[in-house]
Amino acid sequence: MKEQFQFIYASVSKALNDLNAKKITTEHAKAVASLAKQANNVIATQLDAAKFMANVKDAEEQLTKTGLIDDTN
Repeated sequence: MKEQFQFIYASVSKALNDLNAKKITTEHAKAVASLAKQANNVIATQLDAAKFMANVKDAEEQLTKTGLIDDTN
């Protein structure tokens, strides 16, 4: 997880530096920001799912009922 956050941070930092140095366009920087936001949302969802799995006694059963995980039986 740490590596994912570091990758997002490094990508956004590079885009900001490149934008300031006029190496990329504003549109390119916006695209990088949009992708970073999407990546951050995925990580947040993964964290929420991990919290749910850790805190709910019958989490696997509940996730199977909703179709979020496959029923392996």
